[in-house]
Amino acid sequence: MIRIFFSQLARAFEFLGIIPVPYFKASMAKEEDIGRSSIFFPLVGFIYGLILVISSLIIAPFVSKEVCGILLCLILLILSRGLHIDGLSDTFDALGCSKSIERKLEIMKDSTVGPFGVTSIIFILLLKIFLVSSLVGQGGLFYISILLFPVLGRWAIVIALYFGNPARDEGLGKLFFTYTKKIEMFWSVFITVNILGLAVLLDYGVNYFSSSKYQGLKMFIVLPIVLMSCIFWVRVFKKSFGGLTGDNLGAICEMTEVTSLLVFIVIGGAVN
Repeated sequence: MIRIFFSQLARAFEFLGIIPVPYFKASMAKEEDIGRSSIFFPLVGFIYGLILVISSLIIAPFVSKEVCGILLCLILLILSRGLHIDGLSDTFDALGCSKSIERKLEIMKDSTVGPFGVTSIIFILLLKIFLVSSLVGQGGLFYISILLFPVLGRWAIVIALYFGNPARDEGLGKLFFTYTKKIEMFWSVFITVNILGLAVLLDYGVNYFSSSKYQGLKMFIVLPIVLMSCIFWVRVFKKSFGGLTGDNLGAICEMTEVTSLLVFIVIGGAVN
């Protein structure tokens, strides 16, 4: 049981970014462990969120809000190896093609970045930087937001795996679709809800002794919004590509991160 746990955990970290699990070679994992590692995707996001919170405590006192937003987004981009932003680019290049599904899938495999891909990268990065920058200086709302939006982005991948189907019959992505079933979905929801609950509880504890605005249970509204948004994109990609690819999963992660930040900003009224 312990071996399986660490096998799946290591594979989740290896698949989603640059952080390895010490003393365990993820490359030696069984196919089932690889596929079921989606359970831990929100936990990977939680570690990334903690890194962002710690980084913000170091960075924010010395730079402007805008620079802080840029640096935090850059840190997350490095942690994920640019994997998801690359998927976003490939996805929108393919969506911009009006030809057959087979041709769209070929475009996503092509390493060349087209105009739709470049535009999507610029737009999503600028929007994410603006949103994070807008939250800087908002007290507990800021820290909850930067802790949680990487969690929700990676939880969205699990939702897409559960409700979607693979566009190709080969590749690593098919393993995740094959093994991400009800039990994996349940545990990913359990992990995500508990992380959100812990963040809200800590924020309540901090604000209990101050006059800061406490957002409370309103934060949980982000969960159904992320779920509905993700199902919408799954349907779009199914219609466009006949299923989902790894690039589509990356695109869903990026778009969900932005959606989550927007929800937190609306809840907190961070932008006038």
